[in-house]
Amino acid sequence: MRIHSLPIIGCLAMTLTLGMDTKFDCKDIAAAGLLDALFFAAGTAQQAGTDGDGDSAQPAPAVPGPQGPQGEQGETGPAGPQGEQGSAGETGSDGPQGEPGANGSDGADASDGADGRDGADGRDGADGATGAQGDTGAPGAPGDPGQDLTGVIARGVIGGDASLISGTRIVDVRRAGEAGLYDVDVDVSDATPLPENGEDFVVLVSVRNTFEQGGEGEGGQNRIIIENHSIVAYDANATPPLLTVRVETLNLIEFFLDDSDFTIEVLEP
Repeated sequence: MRIHSLPIIGCLAMTLTLGMDTKFDCKDIAAAGLLDALFFAAGTAQQAGTDGDGDSAQPAPAVPGPQGPQGEQGETGPAGPQGEQGSAGETGSDGPQGEPGANGSDGADASDGADGRDGADGRDGADGATGAQGDTGAPGAPGDPGQDLTGVIARGVIGGDASLISGTRIVDVRRAGEAGLYDVDVDVSDATPLPENGEDFVVLVSVRNTFEQGGEGEGGQNRIIIENHSIVAYDANATPPLLTVRVETLNLIEFFLDDSDFTIEVLEP
């Protein structure tokens, strides 16, 4: 059985469809709606156009009409979910070497460090050549009168090491226990007459090196030496009669007894 009323049914369906659209306007009816209805009716008729004998009741399809106008832009949909983190990319190659930067300004000067220790003293230099002979000096002033040796019964020159350098009537010289302290035994047999008390003899002592420029052994220090003496023993009955004189030589710079050469003279009472 052939159904020839299908186009009519398609048109009716199109009309009902347009009637359900509350937002249509004249352009929709004139263009898009009409074309949609025609295609819908044609498709329905094509689908249902075969009878029980297998014969097609649908006529040849019509030529499609022209493309309708572009519809209005729809609203933007919501953003999709955040995608998964991608895997790390390969490390890129090193970039080109940059140009050298400008030189910085000079920093402030630091404070001076502490002074270092003094260095060791250098060796003494060689002696210089002997200078030319100087002019003869003017005659000096007359000296003091010499010592009257009348009445001297003994005299001697004593070394700082308690040695007898030279002398007359000096029997013995020895240290009296420490440096700068000496005992000198003098033969006074020439005294006439012999006194009963040794304090009656006149004893003169003179330090030979009153002022010395200290050498390396003394650390380069000057010395000022004075003497002090006293009679410590007298034996008029000894053979020969002996007078013992104790001599001290004192360094005034350091205030201690110090060895020094000296002379001694013993005069009659």
